[in-house]
Amino acid sequence: MTPTYVLDGTRIRTLEDFWRVIGEAINGPGGYFGRNLDAFSDCLSGGFGAPDDDYAVEWRDHQ
Repeated sequence: MTPTYVLDGTRIRTLEDFWRVIGEAINGPGGYFGRNLDAFSDCLSGGFGAPDDDYAVEWRDHQ
C-alpha cells in the first residue's frame, strides 16, 4: 500500500507555513522537509523521511 501524507491546507497561509506543515505531515512534529525549492526537491526524491519509492501527498483544503 502506498503511504499517503496529508497536508491540512487550512494551516497554510504563507510559504513558511507550507514548509512547516509538509515537514510535520511526513516527519512528525517539528519535522523537516526542505525550506527552499532545492531542498524540497531532494526531500521529494526520498530518504528524508519519505520512502525512496512510491508515496503520495494529498493537500486538502488548498483553496
